[in-house]
Formats: sequence, structure tokens, C-alpha cells
Amino acid sequence: NVLNSTTLNDAKAEDALERRDALLAELRALAAAYPADAAVRGRLAHGLLNTLNDARAKAAPERRDALLAELRALTAASPADAFVRERLAMGVFITLNDAKAEDALERHDALLAELRALAAAYPADAAVRKLLVLGLVGVGVDRAQEAAEEGTIEEKFASLRAEIRDLAETHPDDPFLAEWVGKLK
Repeated sequence: NVLNSTTLNDAKAEDALERRDALLAELRALAAAYPADAAVRGRLAHGLLNTLNDARAKAAPERRDALLAELRALTAASPADAFVRERLAMGVFITLNDAKAEDALERHDALLAELRALAAAYPADAAVRKLLVLGLVGVGVDRAQEAAEEGTIEEKFASLRAEIRDLAETHPDDPFLAEWVGKLK
């Protein structure tokens, strides 16, 4: 049964990648036939994210990017589906980290902007906010060495701290944000 998430995972674990891709194609077909079915959308989003992660591990950036584009389209088709949106945010976050590793700074900044836009469009979505904060913290850590060499470390961290602090002020009941504000003092 393609709706059983372990089926895709089993195919991956068995290194039966053709079977995994066939199951993913079946999920795509089901999602196209039943676009209002949240369970089908969720399984597809989960399968796309897992396959994106696998493409990342196998150093297949074109496949990773194509899967991310599918997650974007799935989210655009069902903007109220928080589960699908969270999988998109995870995919963007994963790809953001890859862009850093690939030394693709413009792409890295565009992906961070995409996380910011998701968080702004869905301000009540704590999972998206969390991934944005982790992305911002990652930017701070990544650029700390560069900033230290330039003598601009305080300036660069001040803007990241301010952005996280603004998020925490907007969402005072979010313990994750409160924790990071405390860490960044």
C-alpha cells in the first residue's frame, strides 16, 4: 500500500530505488486524482522530503532541487495544509544548508529569504518559525569567521539577534524563540 509510509522507507532501506521512485510516482498520481485528501497530500509531502534528503546524501543536487520544486508546488496548491508546509520548510532548510556547503551564497540567501517569507505568510506556524530561527542561527555561525576577520562580527550578529528578538516579541508564548533569545544575549 503506497499510503503506508514504511513502504517508501523500506524501498530506500533495501536500496530498491526504482521501486521507491515507482511508489513516489503512484503517490503523485493519487494526489493528482484526490487533491482534497490531506492524508494523500501528507504522504506525498513526506515522501518528497525523504527522497530530497536521500538525493542530498547521494550528492544529486538536480534531483534535490526538483523535489524541492515539487514541495513548493504542493504547498502552493494547498496553502492551508500545515503538514505539507512544514515539509516544504524542512526541504528549504536542508537545501539552505547544502547551498552553504556548495558555496552558493546567493542561493543560500534566496533560500533564507524563502524561509522568512514562509514565516511571514504563516505567522502562527511554529514549525516554520523554528526552521527560520535555525536558519538564522546557522547564518550567524557560518559567517562568524568572516565577520571576525573583517572586524564586523558585532554588526552582523546584531541584525540576526534583532530579527530573532522581533520574532520572539511577536510570539511571546513560543518557548523555542524565548530559548534562543536567551542564548543570543
